[in-house]
This record gives sequence, C-alpha cells and structure tokens, in this order.
Amino acid sequence: MGLFSQFKQALTGDNIRRGFDGAAQSMRDMAANPTGILQDAGTVQAYGEELRRLQREGILGSGIIVSVIPTGEVAAAGVDWADFEMEMSLPGRDRYIATGRLMLPRNTADMYAPGTRHNVAVDPVNPNHFSFAA
Repeated sequence: MGLFSQFKQALTGDNIRRGFDGAAQSMRDMAANPTGILQDAGTVQAYGEELRRLQREGILGSGIIVSVIPTGEVAAAGVDWADFEMEMSLPGRDRYIATGRLMLPRNTADMYAPGTRHNVAVDPVNPNHFSFAA
C-alpha cells in the first residue's frame, strides 16, 4: 500500500471516529488517575530510548502484521500494550514470523490491522525485538 493510499485509508469516517473514541478514553484515563501520568513517564521514556536505538542500530526491512492482540495493559495514558505477530522480510535473510510486545496508541490502532505492511527496524541480535520504522 502506497503512502497516499495509507493516508486515504486513515482518513475514512470510521477511522476518524475510532481515533476520537481512543482520545476520549485517554482523557477519561487521565481524569481517573492524574498522578498516573508521572508514573507512566518513565516507562514511555525508556520505551522511546529503545525505539531510537532500534532505529539507529536495527536491520531495516518490512513486515506484514499477522495478528495484534491487545494485552489489556495500559502502558500510558492513551497507549496500550499489544502483542504483535509479524511476517518479517529483511535483506539477505529468509522470511520469518516475529512476535513482540509494542505500545499501541489508541487513536492510531486501526493503522496496525492484520494484513497491513510496515517498515520495521529489527534488533540484529534478537530477531523478535523490533519496532516500526519511518
């Protein structure tokens, strides 16, 4: 799927509505536990540092999402943990299925549906440790 096709898909009425629903749930989460934002900050910062490391040091390739299973765990306000299963295609390597736990913002969850293709950065040491890449 090309970049403009992805934008077109993202801007459908259902996706916009789900994005607003996710944002509204995030606001309710923050209102119910305002000090939770401070607790979440460390988790989000460490996760962000690891994503930046993968972008710098990882093997760049593409992956097709096979499944996404929300864990029910909140990572931070508006962001949940989800278990991903992806078919990875990396240069010079056979395709393989990777499994990993990633943060999934509620307002963008529809962009990560099974069957969608994404750029990935994969840890050179652990092929199950990956992130979405730009």
